[in-house]
Amino acid sequence: PVGVRRFESGDEAVEIVFADGAREPAALLVAADGARSRLREQAGIGWVGWEYGQSGIVATIGHERPHHGRALEHFLPSGPFAILPLADGGRLGHRSSIVWTERSGNVAPLLSLDPDDILAEIETRFGLELGEISLESPVSAHPLGFGVARRFVDERLALLGDAAHLIHPIAGQGLNLGLKDVAALAETIVDAARLGLDPGTRDVLADYEKARRFDTVAMGAMTDGLNRLFSNDVTPLRLARDFGLGLVDRLPGLKRFFIREAAGIAAEHLDIGEKVMTEGHRLGALQVREAGHDGFGLFLGALDQCQLQRPDLGGEGVDGIAHIEAEIGRDLVVARACRVEASGGIADHFLEAALDIH
Repeated sequence: PVGVRRFESGDEAVEIVFADGAREPAALLVAADGARSRLREQAGIGWVGWEYGQSGIVATIGHERPHHGRALEHFLPSGPFAILPLADGGRLGHRSSIVWTERSGNVAPLLSLDPDDILAEIETRFGLELGEISLESPVSAHPLGFGVARRFVDERLALLGDAAHLIHPIAGQGLNLGLKDVAALAETIVDAARLGLDPGTRDVLADYEKARRFDTVAMGAMTDGLNRLFSNDVTPLRLARDFGLGLVDRLPGLKRFFIREAAGIAAEHLDIGEKVMTEGHRLGALQVREAGHDGFGLFLGALDQCQLQRPDLGGEGVDGIAHIEAEIGRDLVVARACRVEASGGIADHFLEAALDIH
């Protein structure tokens, strides 16, 4: 792929200049080029943030026992040590990735260790529950910090993901925030297309910024507070957090609430109700209770102008039904073989891209 060198915003379009010199006009440029976004800098959008004095050490670890899809996080004085399940493979048959938060001053000496010694350091934190472990990738480190753009949009430009916000990985919420950005921006674009509006204007993009600003700042404040609470060994704080974690573990309802929040699911249950076919075999109504997940909200927002074509439903001319299921702990979406067509073709294959999230 060829990167974007620069862009020139105009009244009718944004002119994108690629690294190979090619030019391409577009209604909207989405900057998703990371926390050090060059596109954000070119737009003159400010950045507010700070460093934590911590680095995230990352590597892929092989282990002899299956992880059963579980993610674990150990809270240590220097910061959390997260174990995240990966697909099976490697020399020992099973793999996980680690994000080991360590004080920045300790990182260089750790990375200078030979492979056997750094594996021993990892093993003391990883534990023996999954049996023998091995290094399946090089070990690298990345500085950790918090940051948020002073605004998420400019004329014909929208910031998305780490280009708009950067948070501590303690709760694993960075990816969820990015996915919510995608959902909110896509919904904004579809709504604008439905109304015949230009999706690149500031007035339209203001809806995207409004939808994402509060959630981003709130999540950033939460992860910042959690990091400060858990990344220390002060006795009163340690006792308080141990008591709090024990309490959550003993209250199933509260535990499920935190699981839903961590998974990015705002509602406990998504119930797809009756599907009412109106004249012309068009999907006329879809009743949904507590559809809190942004991805599903995005789908619902697009339905008004979309037709879902399912040849397997039978019947010539049936522009039919998408079957959707969801349950806690397993975001399951059955929407394959669907083709979505909206005004101007803007949402072609939209459903599969937004909702097929196994």
